[in-house]
Amino acid sequence: GGYLAVYRDIDESKRLHERLEHLATTDALTEIANRRSFFERTEAEFDRAKRYGRNISLLMIDVDHFKAINDKHGHGVGDDVLREIAGACQDALRDSDILGRVGGEEFAALLPEANAEMAHMVADRLRCAVLDLAMTTEAGSLSVTVSIGVTTAAKARGDLASIMAEADSALYQAKESGRNKV
Repeated sequence: GGYLAVYRDIDESKRLHERLEHLATTDALTEIANRRSFFERTEAEFDRAKRYGRNISLLMIDVDHFKAINDKHGHGVGDDVLREIAGACQDALRDSDILGRVGGEEFAALLPEANAEMAHMVADRLRCAVLDLAMTTEAGSLSVTVSIGVTTAAKARGDLASIMAEADSALYQAKESGRNKV
């Protein structure tokens, strides 16, 4: 009629699980959501917006002339530029917004419950935040710009793929009209 108590410390196991979760969902270079994590979170937010009939906006953000930065200053400087841009964008967004790196020099931001006017204001704020970055490299100061495509799904119409295609099309229009544009 006795008792047996077994104590097992699971703190290390929990830390390892949290570390693996971080590695699986975070872009190693920029420390923002990686492509897979961004799309998973975006799909969930889009479904929520559709269920409740809310607006949702998407920004596609591309670094202008990024290949020239890498070619002229090297990949280390290019990596620094991407980290700085990710930080500037993250600082300019709300906590409820989702920012992710979806390609080499391409980022995306989902803005839950943002109408078209708000989305354009946020996009321009991001564009200006990147333009105002004071980046100093081994070769001197470097200024960088981004082009941003914006789309809004009123009451989360359509599906995520079509909304992303619209934002991507708007991004190319911004690039074709001179870059550093929304």
